[in-house]
Order: sequence, then structure tokens, then C-alpha cells
Amino acid sequence: ASLSDDPTRRSRDYENAADKLTERIESEQDYEKAENYLLLENEILARYNALVIEAVDNGYETANIEGDRQNILSEFRQNRIIVDRQTFIATGGVEEVARVEVFTIDADRFIEEIAAVWDVIIVDFPDPNTVELVKLYSREFYFKLKKVLAEEGMIAMQSTSPYHAKESFLCILRTVESAGFRTVPYHDNVPSFGDWGWVLAWKSAEPVSAVRDRISRMSAFGIGANRLRYLTPDVFKSSLTFGKTMLESNRSEINRLMQPVLLQMYLDESWEY
Repeated sequence: ASLSDDPTRRSRDYENAADKLTERIESEQDYEKAENYLLLENEILARYNALVIEAVDNGYETANIEGDRQNILSEFRQNRIIVDRQTFIATGGVEEVARVEVFTIDADRFIEEIAAVWDVIIVDFPDPNTVELVKLYSREFYFKLKKVLAEEGMIAMQSTSPYHAKESFLCILRTVESAGFRTVPYHDNVPSFGDWGWVLAWKSAEPVSAVRDRISRMSAFGIGANRLRYLTPDVFKSSLTFGKTMLESNRSEINRLMQPVLLQMYLDESWEY
């Protein structure tokens, strides 16, 4: 992987993307949720070998974080920490979480070629609504993620809405499991988007029941409680509970690179309710 040949353009694109995020958060009037999830992400990056992959303006972006831990972070988060209700740009007075060197590269190719292993992988791609994006929800891509995940590592991945696109959400869940992962799905309400879902996945032999039990006994996030305005252990625990039939389906397809059933599934059903 190599840095962009035009750092000025990359910087400008980053600023535009970050400004869009700021405007969206301001318009939603939901600073607490945004701040809390960013704080947790930053804590993960500081404590573990972590990989964060996501897309900005349809470009798949990753970044190398220099230091004792081998981390990858998307440009979208570079030096952007919500520190209070008015300030969205980290300054010298804000605690430094990581030094970031940005790489912009196709995520599939990056995962295939990189020789590294991570304890935590956070996957935050846009919904699978194009041919280019649906490959990043394929069984083949999840096999590649499995190879770069540590034996005791965890993956958290954006998996669209279990309410507005239920069958797509469940197809993603089945596809992840077909690649040899154990999973725990969870969801929460996202302002302006509604009920949104994610999948927690791991490749170790630890049973699903054991992970659920660990979550049920969680009493803290390892972050000062006064730093979190919305998220609590009980809120996270509740996100593992789904309504009646929400995790039930008569379909059994999984999304493959050569059979991207998820694309049409998503386009047919998303936001129909």
C-alpha cells in the first residue's frame, strides 16, 4: 500500500468528508451517541492492534497508525474527535490517541495483500447497494478477514437495518457464519436512519453462549463513566435483544463473489417499511 500521490487533494477530500459528518451530527442533535461511539473506537485503537476499514465518497480508505501497536484507521477519523457539543476538530489540547498515516486503497485488495494480524477489526462500509460494494459483504471477503484476525480477536461490522432491510441483514449474518465465524448480532437506533444492525464475529472456539454471558456480566467499558453521556453497559446489553421474528427467515442464501444475491435482495427490500 502507498500514500496518495496528491496529498493536497487527499487532505481537501478528508476535510469535506469530515465537515459533512459534523453537519449531520449537528442537524441530528444527538451529540451524545456520536461522541460515545467515537470515544470507544479511540479507546480500542489505543489498547489493541486494530483495523478500521470504511468508505468515504465511495473510496475505500485505510491508514497506518505508527507506534507500539500496529493499527489501521480510516482517514475519515484522522484527528477527528468530538470533544464537546461545539468542538469537532481535535487540537493540541486533546489527548492524542494515535498517529495516523493514511492509505487509500481498495479494501478487498488491501486485506488480501497485507501481512498482518489484528486483535480488533471494525468494518463500516456503506450498505451493499452497488456491485462494487456488495463484494465487500461476500463470503470470500469474510474468509480474507478471518486470515488477518487474531485467534482471540473480534470483528464488529455494519450490517444494514434489521428493520428496513431484514432479509439483507440476515443474509449478511448467514454469510459471515458460512466463513467460519461465530456471531452475535446487535442493533441500536441511529438518528435519521432508524433501527440499525451490526454483527460481532470471532473465529475462536469460544461458544456464542460464553460471549453472551461475558457481555451480560459487563459492568464498565474501561472508560471513565463521566466521559460517556449516552452509552452504558446496560444500553449495550439491550442492543442484543431483537423483537419477535426479527431474526427469523425462510431464506437460506449466502452472498458469494460470483453469486451476489445480497445486491438484489437489498435493492428489493431496503426502506420498504
